Amino acid sequence: MDLSTDELVRIYRKELASAHLVELPDEFHSEAIKLIARLRSEIKRSEGLKRDLLEEEFKEAIFFLDRLYRVRVIKAMQEIAQGKIPSGTFERERTSFLEIKQLLENLRREYLAGVTVAEVPVLIPAETTRTLVTFLTDLHEKIPGVDSKVYGPFRAGDIANLPAPNAEVMIKHGLARKIESVI
Repeated sequence: MDLSTDELVRIYRKELASAHLVELPDEFHSEAIKLIARLRSEIKRSEGLKRDLLEEEFKEAIFFLDRLYRVRVIKAMQEIAQGKIPSGTFERERTSFLEIKQLLENLRREYLAGVTVAEVPVLIPAETTRTLVTFLTDLHEKIPGVDSKVYGPFRAGDIANLPAPNAEVMIKHGLARKIESVI
């Protein structure tokens, strides 16, 4: 694998389009490092228009690497929070996510110290009903849905079909209004 900026953008777009982590090869991390090093080296050896174009490509590569990292961490944390081991990870990610999973399991044990396993309720997710809402104000934060999906951010006037519990919170706090369907 010889990672280019175009390939990095393609991987990022594929990651955004997937509900689960996209499988990346184990050499992805080292290839990303090589891409950044190659661009830095080419910038140093260039001048004029070529240098400007390479600097823009360098900024683009860093931007998409950062965004790819953020999306993958969010997806992995959702899986870890559900007690799963994230799949589709490359070796360096896998090691880090397993360490995080262990730390979170330790934290959970501290939270539930003195509680027996039989006392912890098992929540079986029921099919989530949805509510159509229109946002009355801008909401810059993302909303973690009860269905393990992430929603938002939203602008005033946006319409969203949210899980009912999430919609109820938005309505209760005056951020959104329920859209009644007329059939």
